[in-house]
Amino acid sequence: MSLKICCQATATLSMVTAYTVYIVYGIDYLVKYYHLNTECPESYLWVYILMSLIVSTSRTSVVKIREMDTLLFVNYLVCLFLTDGCFAIWGASELFNKGCKPIVSSDLWLYGYVTFIIQVTMLSIYGLLCTCSIAFACYDNYKFKEYNSIDTV
Repeated sequence: MSLKICCQATATLSMVTAYTVYIVYGIDYLVKYYHLNTECPESYLWVYILMSLIVSTSRTSVVKIREMDTLLFVNYLVCLFLTDGCFAIWGASELFNKGCKPIVSSDLWLYGYVTFIIQVTMLSIYGLLCTCSIAFACYDNYKFKEYNSIDTV
């Protein structure tokens, strides 16, 4: 087995393991701290975490990115960007604007903070991928036009 395949397998296994641990801890905290949802009715942190977990699992479906053309790929990234953007705004609102003492001092708040950081990180990655995809598409289009103009001369 080559080193490249070994590294890819190790990276994939590490990511799957980390994601599984993230989901299991999320479910555990949602069950364990459900009573905080009723103690602090003005806070929707519990609901934010539940919805974030549901949406994150829906993204794990296999998408054949290699078979997408640039426009479809950019549209896909924009949809992911908007989804995570909305969730990050909601998470920031729940984490930093509403201070219910039992929730702020619990592991549920910390898990919500980790979820918020992951969403902000993914926003950065989606934005960078979208920008690079558009730039490469424009460069390829420019090179194609330049090549065709040379042929017609």
